[in-house]
Amino acid sequence: MTTHRYPRRMEIKRHRLLEAAQEIFLEKGFHAASMSDIAKKAEVSPPHIYNFYKNKADLAMAVQERMNQEIFDTLKNSMFEERSVDKDKCLDNLLKPERAALMLTLITEATRDTKLMEHFRKHQKKFRELLYEYYHVDPNDEEHKVRLELLNALDAGLAVRSLFSPYENKELLKELLGKADSFLARKYPVDYMKDIEAPMKK
Repeated sequence: MTTHRYPRRMEIKRHRLLEAAQEIFLEKGFHAASMSDIAKKAEVSPPHIYNFYKNKADLAMAVQERMNQEIFDTLKNSMFEERSVDKDKCLDNLLKPERAALMLTLITEATRDTKLMEHFRKHQKKFRELLYEYYHVDPNDEEHKVRLELLNALDAGLAVRSLFSPYENKELLKELLGKADSFLARKYPVDYMKDIEAPMKK
């Protein structure tokens, strides 16, 4: 019984640490936040954090990755069928203010911290791999890869912009993002071209 409960207890502590770290990073910024602050918020002893994370940069990227995992999961869930509920959830996760705020905080720090920058690059590699899987990218198709980079940049820009100017018409935004997705990712290029050519023929 005890052996079965131990992993569960560890997972609960990890969750508490991530929740506390997210709050502290957003409140104080990466540089000013201390592991002691995070430990106190999570109600664990400071040395205990290092059983889970090697350093503050490792913890910060774990927080960011957990937020992005929600988007990854909805992408995976909608890989083989088009479900509007997944698209809505994906858009909501993308525009979460706390996700964008933390992303900005960590990007700013990464320009001054080489280790944090390494974490970012590893995370971006994982994100690309997921996109390649989702869109069935041929490893030799460089144009397709660049199109997905543009789509990724668009999504990141929308997330940051939503911090300063929230989008009121999310339905229209979802529709236009769908068209951008179809064109840039070339998922439905024929249907997309019909959509943009139809008004020109009238």
